[in-house]
This record gives sequence, structure tokens and C-alpha cells, in this order.
Amino acid sequence: MKRWLMTMCIALAIVPFVHAQIAKGPGVAGMNVDKVVEMDLLTQSELTDKIKNGWTSVFLVAGGTEIRGPHAVIAVHNVLATHRAVESARRLGKTIVAPTIPFAVAATGGSNASQWKAFAEDNGPTAPNTGAIQVDSATFKGIVQGGVESLMYIGFKDIFLMGDHGGGQNEMKAVSEDMSAKFASKGIRVHYVGDFYQKTHDDIDMYMYNHKLPIAGHGGMMETAEMMYWEPTPNAYIRPNYKTVPFDGTRFEGPSLEADLKAWKDAKDARAAGAGARGAGGGGRGGAAATNPDGSPRVNNGLSGNPHFATKAIGKDLAEIGIGNTMTQVKALLAAPPKPAAPVAAQMVPANPRFSAWKLKPATPPAEGDKSSNIMTYAPWNGSGMSVKIETTTRTGDSGTPWFYNTMLDGKDLPVTGRNGTDTASVSVINDKINVIIYKQGTRVVQILQNVLSADNNTINVSYTSTDAKGETKTTYAVYERIQK
Repeated sequence: MKRWLMTMCIALAIVPFVHAQIAKGPGVAGMNVDKVVEMDLLTQSELTDKIKNGWTSVFLVAGGTEIRGPHAVIAVHNVLATHRAVESARRLGKTIVAPTIPFAVAATGGSNASQWKAFAEDNGPTAPNTGAIQVDSATFKGIVQGGVESLMYIGFKDIFLMGDHGGGQNEMKAVSEDMSAKFASKGIRVHYVGDFYQKTHDDIDMYMYNHKLPIAGHGGMMETAEMMYWEPTPNAYIRPNYKTVPFDGTRFEGPSLEADLKAWKDAKDARAAGAGARGAGGGGRGGAAATNPDGSPRVNNGLSGNPHFATKAIGKDLAEIGIGNTMTQVKALLAAPPKPAAPVAAQMVPANPRFSAWKLKPATPPAEGDKSSNIMTYAPWNGSGMSVKIETTTRTGDSGTPWFYNTMLDGKDLPVTGRNGTDTASVSVINDKINVIIYKQGTRVVQILQNVLSADNNTINVSYTSTDAKGETKTTYAVYERIQK
């Protein structure tokens, strides 16, 4: 009886403490929702409550999926990007972290143009080291822009773009500039946090130099040590062979670590003095020669830095460098006064006579009861660009699947959505009346259109030159008339 009473007293004493730990916020058994910053771990109502209570800042982070040596998991960029962003958001307060974008531009181990051509067209080999997933620049920029638009629509006011991979930094910066200018009048700001990547790499290089450790290289000290720090259990991210795994050379080509560090410092000082352009720094950015200093061939395993000295303690230091740089820049961006919205006249897209809906003119008068139609709609997009949407209706009045694409009218390929056999479209402006559109499936041109606007701007004549898989071409013609409102 005494033992039972003692047990009950202890239990009653513990209950208020446990309740205080888990019941705060919306009240989810076993967790404190107030401490959750990961958007994908919240319900829609929990996220709505947070935004209503001032959680109007959000991080959109890009990681990457690529090879990094036999000792490290393929998701290194995703793990580092997510952990740094989440910890930075927790310390800053009232900041949400959107799901990490897992792909980047130019992933290590991904195919280049010649390798892909050999594989796709000439029965060439598959990847010698497997694991890389990459997207091209336009696709990545579109993914980031889509994420930003979604976060705006959700209700966030300060959106911060950052990435752990070198490929994609320029695209994130461009999206931040474009979208900030476009939505300033709504009180929405889109920020690029470059220090999440560049300053962090530079500072970690200096940390390695000061501690007489190898300047990272791809898959070397930087990633290996920090991944060890974030591991939920030993060897979850970094396998035990990190201590002995072969690598294709140190970041600099001296006969010893001391010589390597001196070479790095000399190059850094020369850049600071203006003696040369800035070269690549440490983790994830190191190149490699074909042979070692002794003339022996280098192993091709995705690893160009020495990870052998990595420890969890070093990883903690490196994580703090990245978190500190991120928080400092985010605070500065939040404190900066909003840029004034551009004057209304400056926001307006220069008049483009194509911006309208256009209906295909039948080659012959339609039969009685024929409800078929083809509507082509041009509209402003992304400042000086244009969106294109094609909608069809069958003879019986059934709607077909619309397809569409966007273009900056600069001749660059951008994705096409909804059209079978077509992956990208590019639009080039020849003069104020003629545009040329090129549709591609992969790298193969499937159709070239010449789009000619009439003198009165009310008719568009289009020639379609299609090329099939055998290389045979056929040209057809169509006329579209402006739908007058």
C-alpha cells in the first residue's frame, strides 16, 4: 500500500511537468507544436495559426542529390541544407522552413551534354558512379519560382532563398530580384541569402587553415565532419570507411598538407591583393587533375578532398559557422527598409500587341453543329515575358486538355506543360511583327513556327514546320483572329 501511494504521488508530481512540455500550442499529444518550424510536419490548421500569430517569414532551401565518395550518403546537400535552415529558423523565432528542394543544377556525377548524347543517341554507357539527379538552369529556376509563388499565396511576407549547392545560386538570386520587384506593392519581399553558401564556405576554408586541416574539396572534411555532427545515430550519414577511403588528391597540389595549406593561403592573399580572379574555395567546389603528384592515376570515386581527419566536434564548429552566417544575413535583410514599389508606369509591361485571346480561323466553313475551336491566349508574364496557353474544343463541344508555357522572348528553352511530344519551347523576337517559336522533345527539334502579326495587329498567320523521328518534315499553315472584347 505504501509503495502504491508513493508511486501515485510521484506520478501526480510528474504529470504537470510533462503536460507543460507537450500541451503548449494547439495541443498535440507528445509534441510541442510551438517549437515545430518544419512546414511539412505541421497540419494546415497549425500552419494557418502560426501565420496569423506572426510567423510570416519562411525559408525555401535547395539541397542536392549527387555522389560524394564511397563513405557519404547521396543526400549530403539535402541533410546539411535542411539541418542548418531548421536550426537557424528555431533560433531566429517565428520562421518556417519549407520542404527542401532535393535537386540542383550540375550535380556531381550527373551527365554533361556529350555524355548524355552518347547515352541517349549512341547506346553509350550509364554513369560510372551512380546517384546524381540534376535539372537544367531553366527548370531549377522554374521550381524555385513556383515555390515562391506558392509561399506568397499561403500568406508569407518575407521569403528567404538559400542553397547548399553551388549550382542554382544565380537562379535563386534572379528569382528573388524579379519577384521582389513584382510584389513589393503587396508588402512581400523575396530575399537571397548568399551567405548560407558562399561566406560559409569561405569561413570554413579559413577554419581548416587555422586548425591545420585539409582544405575540404568535394566530399572532404567540411561535409564529412558536419554530417557526423547531424547524424541521429553513428554511421547513419557517414560510413566508418571515411578514415581510409581513397580520394583523388588534395585541394592544392603540394607534397604535404603543410604545402597545401600554404598554397591555399598564397592564392587567397593574391586574390585579396587583386592579383587574380577569385577561384573556387573548399567543400563541394574542388576540381581534380588526372594524376596524383607522384604521377599515379587518381581514383574516380566522386571524392576530391581528404575526409580522414573528420570528427563530430569539428562538425559542430562548422555547423555553427553556417548557422551564424545565415542568421546574421537574415536579420540584416529583415531590418533593411523595404524597397519602394516601382511607379505604376514602370511596373507596366511595354505594350505587346499579341497580348490577347486569338481564335483559329477554320480553313473551310464549319458544318452545322460543329462546335470545334482552338483558342490561343497570350498574356504578360514575369515582367517583360509572355505566357502562352492553347485551349481546344472538339466538334461535339468537349474541352480538350489545355497546354501552356512561359517565355521571356529571349530564345531560351522553357518547359511546356500538357502537350504530348513536346518538352520545351523557345520564342525569339525577329522584329515587331515576327516571332519564331521552336518546340523540342528532349534535344530534338520537333516543330518550328513562324508567327507573323498583321499590319493592323488583328490577325496572326502561323506556319508550322514539323519534323518526325525519321527526320521528315511537313509544313502547314493557320490563321488566328483576335477575339474582340
